[in-house]
Formats: sequence, C-alpha cells, structure tokens
Amino acid sequence: MLRLLTSVRGTGRASNNVEHGATGAAKADDVAAVLKDLEIPVAPTIIHHLSQFSAAFDRGLGVTELRPAGRAVAEIEALWLDLDKLARRLAAPPQEAAKRKKKEARA
Repeated sequence: MLRLLTSVRGTGRASNNVEHGATGAAKADDVAAVLKDLEIPVAPTIIHHLSQFSAAFDRGLGVTELRPAGRAVAEIEALWLDLDKLARRLAAPPQEAAKRKKKEARA
C-alpha cells in the first residue's frame, strides 16, 4: 500500500483511495496516518461493512433506497458531506488555503 500511495503522491493529483479489507478503528487510523504523512486528503468518515450495503446491491438499489433511515445511509450521507468540504477546500484559491493552514496549525 505504501508504494501505491507514494506513487500517487508524485503525480500531484487528488486521490480517492479506499482501503479494502481494513478491519477495526485501529487499522483505519493506521491508513489515515499514512495518507496524512503523504499529504493526501482523508475524509474522516469510515464506511463500515454493513449487511444493508449487500442487501441493497442484491436488489439493484442504493442503500438510500432500500432503508432510508438506516445506519448505512447515515454513513453515506456523512461521507458526502466530508467529500463536499474536501472539494471546496481543494478548489479554494491558494490564499485561502494558506490562511486555513495557519489556522489549523494554531489549533
């Protein structure tokens, strides 16, 4: 995985990596730490392996169609919010990004 992430970093492009087979919060934290060290943006939301995803897929539906009030839907909605924030941050003019970085460094 580290070799893949290092090669992605060298391209200068944003990346959307999914760590398949990651188990438990500790594994997710390890993956997030590696991505952060490589300066690759990471959404804080973790999508868990829930049976709702498989059930929706088996029926040709999105999880939001199958069970609109379920835990899987909440995770997907949280991920979309995180990705929207990330997209806005990446699209921000360089001056705004520098201000945000200074603010994050103080925190």
